[in-house]
Amino acid sequence: LSKLHVGYEQVTPYQGCKIVGLTPDVSKIVTKLEYGKIAGKKGAAAKDKTTILYNDSITITGIPLEAQEYVVNRKSALDWVVERCGISVDKDSRIANDYNAFAQEMGDEDYILNLILRVITVSLETMQIVKALPKLTIHPLDR
Repeated sequence: LSKLHVGYEQVTPYQGCKIVGLTPDVSKIVTKLEYGKIAGKKGAAAKDKTTILYNDSITITGIPLEAQEYVVNRKSALDWVVERCGISVDKDSRIANDYNAFAQEMGDEDYILNLILRVITVSLETMQIVKALPKLTIHPLDR
């Protein structure tokens, strides 16, 4: 698990998703990632977590719901990426947090897209390992 998590930027991006609208001339700039919407639903129930709206042109579909099972601090790893990736400005310090600038600095315009796909891979592989672990037995005196 540690090798998988520490080396998340080197894992193979998940290949099971469909990237809709990705053409050589389309912008890969992200202002805010969002989950898709389920028609007729409201609030949290309206989030289609099998779909991420990457920007006005690009949509990622076919995300396995199992990718939501790997949870860090009460949110799935994918939820953290969707919440944090994009452009935001801290209201007090006015410091900008821009994942696009990091992608540009890395010289990789696909960085954010691949980050999403890698987090899906890490989440799925983590849960596969965790589910294969033996049940933890705690001795009554150790409780």
